[in-house]
Amino acid sequence: DPSQPWVTTDAEGNWLYYGNFDWYGYLYKRQRPQHEHNVSVTGGTDKVKYYVSGRYYGQDGIMNGNAADYFNSFAFRSKLDVKLFDWLKYSNNIAYTNTKYTWQGVEDINKFIQLSRSQLSPTFVPYNSDGTIGDLPIQNLMTTASGGQLAEGNAAYIAYGKAHHAKTNDYWNMTNRLDFIINKHLDFTVAYDLRSRNRLTTHRNTGYNRSMKQGVTEYYTDSKYRNSYEEDHYILRSHVINAYGTYDNTWNDHSFKATFGMQYETCRDQETFAYKRGLITEDLDAFSVGGNEQYITLDEDIEAYKTLGYFLRLNYDWKGRYIVEASARYDGTSRFQENHRWGFFPSMSLGWTISEEPFFESLKNAVPFLKLRASAGSLGNQQVSAYSYIQTISANNSQTYTFDGNSLSYYAKMSAPVSGDYTWETINTYDAGIDLRFLDSRLSVVADYYIRDTKDMLTSSIQLPEVYGTSNPKSNCADLRTNGFEVVVKWMDSFELGGKTFSYNVSGSLGDNVTKITKYYNPDRLLSSYYEGQTLGDIWGYHVYGLFASDEEAAAYQKYVNSELINAPIFNNSPACGNYLRAGDVWVADLNGNGKIDNGAGTVDDPGDKVLIGNTRPRYKYSFSGGFNWNGIDFSVMFQGIGKKNWYPIADYVSDFWVCYGWSASSFIPKGYMDNVWSEDNTDAYFPRPRGYYARTGSSTKGAIGFKNDYYLQNIGYLRLKNLTLGYTLPSRLTKKILMEAVRFYASGENLWYWSPLKKYCKTIDPELASGSGLYSSNSGTGYSYPRTVSFGIDITF
Repeated sequence: DPSQPWVTTDAEGNWLYYGNFDWYGYLYKRQRPQHEHNVSVTGGTDKVKYYVSGRYYGQDGIMNGNAADYFNSFAFRSKLDVKLFDWLKYSNNIAYTNTKYTWQGVEDINKFIQLSRSQLSPTFVPYNSDGTIGDLPIQNLMTTASGGQLAEGNAAYIAYGKAHHAKTNDYWNMTNRLDFIINKHLDFTVAYDLRSRNRLTTHRNTGYNRSMKQGVTEYYTDSKYRNSYEEDHYILRSHVINAYGTYDNTWNDHSFKATFGMQYETCRDQETFAYKRGLITEDLDAFSVGGNEQYITLDEDIEAYKTLGYFLRLNYDWKGRYIVEASARYDGTSRFQENHRWGFFPSMSLGWTISEEPFFESLKNAVPFLKLRASAGSLGNQQVSAYSYIQTISANNSQTYTFDGNSLSYYAKMSAPVSGDYTWETINTYDAGIDLRFLDSRLSVVADYYIRDTKDMLTSSIQLPEVYGTSNPKSNCADLRTNGFEVVVKWMDSFELGGKTFSYNVSGSLGDNVTKITKYYNPDRLLSSYYEGQTLGDIWGYHVYGLFASDEEAAAYQKYVNSELINAPIFNNSPACGNYLRAGDVWVADLNGNGKIDNGAGTVDDPGDKVLIGNTRPRYKYSFSGGFNWNGIDFSVMFQGIGKKNWYPIADYVSDFWVCYGWSASSFIPKGYMDNVWSEDNTDAYFPRPRGYYARTGSSTKGAIGFKNDYYLQNIGYLRLKNLTLGYTLPSRLTKKILMEAVRFYASGENLWYWSPLKKYCKTIDPELASGSGLYSSNSGTGYSYPRTVSFGIDITF
């Protein structure tokens, strides 16, 4: 298409390419407008009160192309309180949310983002000179040599533009409640909740037309790009009944409150999946559009469970000085076998407001409020599959052979054995805290130290021998303990400025915790499983001295560790990369001195050359915020982050970090990246000698940096400017003239800036995304990142 910005013509009218095609701008949008609208109405009388609100939100998606990439959401909420009689009140709450997201290309957005990072160059364009869709990087070099597809085929798929997908959700939550006032001390409440969720996900995939040779067009299809349609329907219905009575009384300086009741829930969800390929047209989304009946899949999954719980809570305080609360729950669930369904979970808390004691009166000017708190309590966890305690039989299993010479035979098989005593997991929490206020309560401090013991953790059972023949069943077979603290400090004050009150606040918080396994049967202390004393999140890896300074140093080391050990994490053993070490390669330490790099027995006591190098769990979570109000101007700012969290880039797919070390066809190389790559003129670089696949861990390509080591282990702690808001409220003397109660204009920014040690060597991976969900691994660092958002709005109150 000569109208495209990357195409021009010479004096004779021949088409020419500019050679600086912007692939990022072609695949993705750099700006994604969004808008949000809220409205609410409230009113009523002494008998009837109501509240109604609505919200609409829309946002452009990240992907460019012919098909829509858009998310929108509509929400509605209403609340009604009616005083039917002096002794009876009725209330109703309804919340409804509808969301819909439509996008194009392949089904998995994270996969699209990852795979589109390869086989691209500014010298390639998505269309051939005759206007047909191109698909090979080398096609523009006017050669018939074979090569990979542009963006792994995604570039041509987007250009073809017929594949599209949608996910629609409907959420309903309705509560009806009756409050019976028996007398001034006693009331009784009955509430019924209906929760509903309907989700429909549709995927319309196609092949695509492409031209690999001038004058020849073909329709390309494979396992990823094929003419198919699928629907996934999910329906959930939950019914919850709460019934409880409350007794409340105060006499002299005593206050007492008791609540007793029950909660019943029944829930059923159903998921139906239908798939058909080989349709006779790409322009209709329906299963009835012909096609090969052989390629039809229909499946359904139904799950239901019930819970029943009884609860009791007692509260007592005397003069607000001594505070006691005791509670207990007796809960049952259908998710466990009949004789293991019930659990008892008691709790108690104590509070002592020392500042209310007579002996503290002389200290109140310095410390107006001081309270000590302590609590101990337990909760139960039953979040497992509704039928996890039942062995099942599946019949739709095909053999690899046939009896009739035409079709494969089918057979039925039992699921893996299950534990016979599967029951509640119990979380016991012990907390000690203090609340303080100083300087006329302008400065406040809240601090807590806690211990959380998880007993009978629901996890995989002890390691069984290979002759067992199947996966280990889940069981209540482990205990763990978490020790942690939280501190919140806040300052609030005001003063007169220009005849107006200037009020401001500053606050900060810090928290940390460490979790260790305290019980698990692993006598050999295998690293592949839990073991007593293990800190959750520990990373075992190799120690790296650095990079070899010379070829002689590298050759001597290679001879020492035995170059025949091709599975050792020493060098890439691909012949094309040179099956030997050189200057600038990674020097892996032989810590146990046995002349080779190995994992020993794979135990804590014999880990070979592995050592503890870090931990994946976040440490030192913190935040600080502040704001002020003055003369109609309001300002607020919030920062949040974590002090430390280790992450090792999964070599095969973290293209932004490893670039060509992991995948030789990586296309987007960060600016300045080569300044950190070793060369004869840059021997102090962070990254090693350039070698293709040096960061891969596949069976045919192994490299030292593909295995976890302390040299390339990253700290993805961060500090993020989460929100910044500036607003101005018009003076009331102006708004009332136009029949408005208040008018406020505001500008707000989210995720405007962040700092992280990861930025030193990789500026394009968000530290919060690095260890989140992504392609093939939860540590790929690839996927929808947190956008920088700037918004402007107006709040009007009538």
